[in-house]
Amino acid sequence: MCNDPHHAPDRIALSAAVLDDLENLTPAALKVYLYLCSRNQGQPFAASVPAICGATGLRPRSVIDGLKRLRDRQLVTRGAHKGSEPNVYGVPFKARKESAPPPAPKKATIPELVAACYRSLTDREFAELKAVEPDEAVLRAKLDGLRRHAGVAPHLGLGFFTMALQKYA
Repeated sequence: MCNDPHHAPDRIALSAAVLDDLENLTPAALKVYLYLCSRNQGQPFAASVPAICGATGLRPRSVIDGLKRLRDRQLVTRGAHKGSEPNVYGVPFKARKESAPPPAPKKATIPELVAACYRSLTDREFAELKAVEPDEAVLRAKLDGLRRHAGVAPHLGLGFFTMALQKYA
């Protein structure tokens, strides 16, 4: 019996690498994989096609196809068997494929923030707004606060918008 807490009887340990292959796995292959992971105690184990069929409710052809797909994707290993003995399977725990981190979200421009909580401004109106609040960081914080509080209706004048903006200092 394995003393590894990842292989406790009330848990099923899955390799994180399976997440990289989910789109390539059939539902049958995934069912077979879950069954094999449930039997995995940290070392190879015997599992016959009829036993896997009984546990998963799949037909033999689906189990065989699922096992082949899992072996092809290197999500399970199969050891040699002798005569009529069942195959021996293992579930390797590989690291996930390295992928580039997602790009950092692009910071919205001041005109985009204004449009999100009021409307697009003309160049003249934008100059007036900058005269009221010249510090970009402060203006950005005020616009964000105003946007969170539903903004200002676009038909209202720029003076009303700047007054509302001062409330969110």
